[in-house]
Amino acid sequence: MPNILLLTGPQGSGNHLFSKALSMHDDVSGWDDLLREYWINHDAAPFKDIWSKPDTIKDYDWTTNDNWLLSVSGPYVDIIDGKRHTVYPNYKEVIVELNKVGNVQVGIIGRDQNIMAQGQLRKRGVESYHNFLNKVDDLTSHPHVFLSVELLYLFRHQYLKSLDALLNIPVNASDERLHYILNKDPNAKYVHYVENSWLDKRKRDGLLNDDSIPHDEAKAK
Repeated sequence: MPNILLLTGPQGSGNHLFSKALSMHDDVSGWDDLLREYWINHDAAPFKDIWSKPDTIKDYDWTTNDNWLLSVSGPYVDIIDGKRHTVYPNYKEVIVELNKVGNVQVGIIGRDQNIMAQGQLRKRGVESYHNFLNKVDDLTSHPHVFLSVELLYLFRHQYLKSLDALLNIPVNASDERLHYILNKDPNAKYVHYVENSWLDKRKRDGLLNDDSIPHDEAKAK
């Protein structure tokens, strides 16, 4: 049976990023078109219909490759009756059906929660990652690995090399295309310089510069 890596995470967490990085290996059937484009809507992703119709999984030929990469965000935008709707993937049934055709592992993508919330508010007008967290138990009941956007940008090829030992599909950790994929950190536009912090004024003896005792958050009201 082939290996199937199911990539998912909160909307805006980095599905496109990891879909690119993990589709670079020649022996992985992933989101190949995304490697040639900066952005493609999820409604144009491979296997887009299985998230709402898990019974269609059996209609695909899974014998043509030993390694598959599937990607979806939670929620994602689906076209229903000609209109765009925001819906959550049917994780439970999809994974049950996928396990009938391959060995499934779930890659759960994480990103800084404050930045992710700001991104969701900016693009969709509402924070949705809290609802995704309610579905994590459905994902972690299967073989899974947590994936970090921040670690990928920080350690780059070294991080992909470590994932090669954790994921059930092969990972190309030396492909030069990764430099272009990681050319611009999307977190940067949300990060601003901090002029000062109360921690900056702490002395070695534990007191602040004005000889006051640091506040105790446990007693804050």
